Amino acid sequence: MSAELGGQDFPVANFAGATLRLTDSTYEFAGDTGTYAVLSVKEPARMDIHGQSGPNAGRTIPAIFEVSDAQLTIGYQLGAGERPTEFAAAKGEQILIVNYKRMH
Repeated sequence: MSAELGGQDFPVANFAGATLRLTDSTYEFAGDTGTYAVLSVKEPARMDIHGQSGPNAGRTIPAIFEVSDAQLTIGYQLGAGERPTEFAAAKGEQILIVNYKRMH
């Protein structure tokens, strides 16, 4: 797993080895649980994440994602800005880009 926030490396040690678990409509990551809805699969694919419990309870997070055989990349808008349009963020933006390694 690797991550960056606002264009700067974000230490993955903060995640303490957590695993992102997905079903068709729910997620769980490090005590944060909720649902997600895919809005479009046109590149970049878009989804809304709806936190139900944990640190994101009550929040809706607009995001983009990309899936390959080896990984899932998600760009989360953590601030009040618009949904990301690419997997990059300028310094100071509240966009978190995370590359999750796929486990089989």
